[in-house]
Amino acid sequence: MAKRKLKRSQITLAGPNGPVTHDRRASDLSRQAETVEAQVDDPYEAGAKIIVMRNLRDDPLARLRARGQIDEGQYLGGRHWQQEYEIAELGAAKAIDTTKEAVDGGQIAQDGLTERQQKAFRALALASIKLGLEGEALMMDFLVHGRGIKEIAARRGCDTEPELKYFGRRIRECLETLAIAFRYVSPAVNSGENKPNTLAGLVQQT
Repeated sequence: MAKRKLKRSQITLAGPNGPVTHDRRASDLSRQAETVEAQVDDPYEAGAKIIVMRNLRDDPLARLRARGQIDEGQYLGGRHWQQEYEIAELGAAKAIDTTKEAVDGGQIAQDGLTERQQKAFRALALASIKLGLEGEALMMDFLVHGRGIKEIAARRGCDTEPELKYFGRRIRECLETLAIAFRYVSPAVNSGENKPNTLAGLVQQT
């Protein structure tokens, strides 16, 4: 007797109507916690999804995305830069040998960087050119140190409403630059027409 071929729904861990979404949100969050729901892949069940609570308190990039104050391309550009920075920072910490003599230019020779770490350094160098000195400094404050717009402005001696709006606009411009540099969007696709005009709200909530 010929074997019956099992239907896909009988051998997959996903439901018969598509991937199953499990709700595994924490129920004992602090009242001060600022969170947003996010749906991610379930690491324990192929094809399934889980709903998690993402903490936005120390993640200003996710905060702006959750409030619709930046678009997906700008969000992905910022996340990409963060990832490259983390990889490059780890590589630099492992590769720099302070016992070696400085090479030409006064910099310590760096050996042992992996190909991925070298790629991260090149990506950051490209982004640095696109961002400029001010833009790179803003992204360091915003994406590395997790500072909101008010804190970023205050560190530069600025606190008036026009000044806060300026920094809010510059943060978005820098994220747009990263989105284009890392090819998540093109300049034509991500023109000013489809960006949320929420500078006032962006300043008040960061």
